[in-house]
Amino acid sequence: MEKFLGFDSLQWAGLSAIASGIYDILTLLLIGFAALQIYFARREAQINRTLTACDKYDLDPLLDEICRRLDIAKNSGDLVANPPKYRLDIYSVLNYLESIAIGVRHGLYCRKTVRAQMEPIIVGYVEEYIDSGLVFKASVTASKPTVSEDTYEHMIALVKRWSRVPWYKRFFGAGKPKI
Repeated sequence: MEKFLGFDSLQWAGLSAIASGIYDILTLLLIGFAALQIYFARREAQINRTLTACDKYDLDPLLDEICRRLDIAKNSGDLVANPPKYRLDIYSVLNYLESIAIGVRHGLYCRKTVRAQMEPIIVGYVEEYIDSGLVFKASVTASKPTVSEDTYEHMIALVKRWSRVPWYKRFFGAGKPKI
């Protein structure tokens, strides 16, 4: 048997197998690192999309004008007295919020970020316009409603999900204090 650098052919084959194993482990670590990079890049893009969509509520001049008109009408009592007059304004705001809820449901938007940014706003609109029946009163044209019970189902489901207390908070007694 011939030797090269003090190793025979069997020892070289073993050394080659060990080197291949180390190479495989390093390749697996590299693939794992690349997968983490892809995950975090997608997550960051999702959060950026979410913040952009949520910022529209504050930054869009048309949506701001609609919200101001609805607020003035609510404060004057005209919104409750004459809801069909504000039907398009109500639809515009609720459709915008429903689109955010649909984006959350389909994973386009980050659920936690939407909750942090929009929870009081969405809950307020659901309570004030949907739960109170104002949107259905506004939708009646010629005695036929144009909005059904499931028109804003994603937004309502999101609010219901936010109102649930997780089992571990119920078990340990933690949770949001009741005011």
